[in-house]
Amino acid sequence: MNLRNRILLITITINLIAIISIYLIVEINAYKTIESLTDDYNTKLLSSSTLSIKNQYASLEYHKKHATDLRIKERKQIISIAKSILDLYNQDYINGKFTKSEAQKRAIKEIKKFRFDDGNGYIWINDTTKPITYIIDHPIFPEFNGKPSDHPTWYTSKDSNNIALLAVEMCERNGSGFIDYRWQKPSKLDKDQPINKTSYVELYEPWQWILGTGIYLEDIEQDAQNRLNAIKTELKRTLGEMKLGKTGYFYIFNSKKELILHPFLKAGMPDSVINYMTRNVPFDEIMAASKTDTRSYSYKWYSPLDSAKQHDKYLKKVLVEYFEPLDWYVCSSFYFSELESPGKLLGRKILFISALFILLSLIAIFYLSNTITKPLNGLMKYVSQISKNFQEVDLSQMPHFKSYEANKLGKVIKEMLRSIKRQQNSLLEEK
Repeated sequence: MNLRNRILLITITINLIAIISIYLIVEINAYKTIESLTDDYNTKLLSSSTLSIKNQYASLEYHKKHATDLRIKERKQIISIAKSILDLYNQDYINGKFTKSEAQKRAIKEIKKFRFDDGNGYIWINDTTKPITYIIDHPIFPEFNGKPSDHPTWYTSKDSNNIALLAVEMCERNGSGFIDYRWQKPSKLDKDQPINKTSYVELYEPWQWILGTGIYLEDIEQDAQNRLNAIKTELKRTLGEMKLGKTGYFYIFNSKKELILHPFLKAGMPDSVINYMTRNVPFDEIMAASKTDTRSYSYKWYSPLDSAKQHDKYLKKVLVEYFEPLDWYVCSSFYFSELESPGKLLGRKILFISALFILLSLIAIFYLSNTITKPLNGLMKYVSQISKNFQEVDLSQMPHFKSYEANKLGKVIKEMLRSIKRQQNSLLEEK
């Protein structure tokens, strides 16, 4: 192999090794960098989204507590007004206007008129006798009036204690207070289903009566549920519109493995959500991942951009956070193929630039090698002619080259030949 080809081969080999090394290093590092940046971005976006959910839920809890406190305050005010009416009739009794029995009957008649919350709110009265407490008046269940509170209806507290007796004991201790139990709602009497109720009870000391009025927690819960549904709808809309690159998206499911939100699957429990690496529904695995430090999980599923829906082809990564109050697993997901694209694109650009660089290098090396080998070939041809007919060669006909080094070498060869000729001529003269 001649010198020029060796120069070209060495140059091409070195360039190829350098280019392949750079390509691999850039692609690997680009992938790792993009994955790290994507993870960081998605983690922050997921945390921000979860924080928004937490804030919305905290607002809901505040509204719920505020609504409860407001209704409790209203009940206290209602009892206060009722007691002021009792005071008026008690004063009439003291002044001799009515007998005590007549004053109490008139007072009960006035108290019966207290109806609020669309007819579901009222005041009942019981006495303070123990161990059997008597119902003085109940506007919804008049059949209890004047009778002992020994009917099963009155044993619906959390510990199955007698409600009227609990009211007596509460007022004995504090003069007033709250009791929790289950009771029929007037607007749902036909259903005969007791629901949770909290009542405020207060002692009217002059007559040893206990006045009570309550709030049905269902009303507050229903209002809170309506607000929660509105919040869920808004969160679904917001998260549904958020995109993570070209193919990434948010989705939400609960511990029952029901989809709450998904951009292109219906809510519920779709059988199509399968991890095509383990052949299992990935919800259990994602729920387990939410308890790890990385809170991430990878599985294969089809890409939104793949109309053929090749489920086992696309590897995706999920970052997950669990919001316990709503039993929501909030997930942000993206496909690894999207991470590889920038690295591959950068790699192709590097290969194109490198190929151009190699072509330019070959042209330059070819030109430079010619400037070296062409003069050398000329010298070799001249020396070859000398070897055939040394005596007749004309040293003045030594070729001249553009290369400084070749001319220098030519002069050295020329002086060497002249020296040889002088030596030969000397020997011939001596003979």
